Amino acid sequence: MATRHTDEFRRDAVRIAVTSGLTRPQVSSGLGVGLSTLNTWVQKHPLPGRALRSNVPRGSTMLLWRVRTRTLRKRTNPFAKKSA
Repeated sequence: MATRHTDEFRRDAVRIAVTSGLTRPQVSSGLGVGLSTLNTWVQKHPLPGRALRSNVPRGSTMLLWRVRTRTLRKRTNPFAKKSA
């Protein structure tokens, strides 16, 4: 069954995808949403101008931290399966 995300979650995901410096695949993986879903959200909900990090609400900062932590864990996990 498809997961419904709140508008706030979508706005935060778009803000992270546009301003974090991470690639969209990293952001989508970190948030647990599909890449095509994230790309659709970015197209439908563009940010008005470039948002500054100081303008990112506290909840978004925590979401960004979670995405970066997951990405870092995937890169440094010695027990992760290696692709052929």
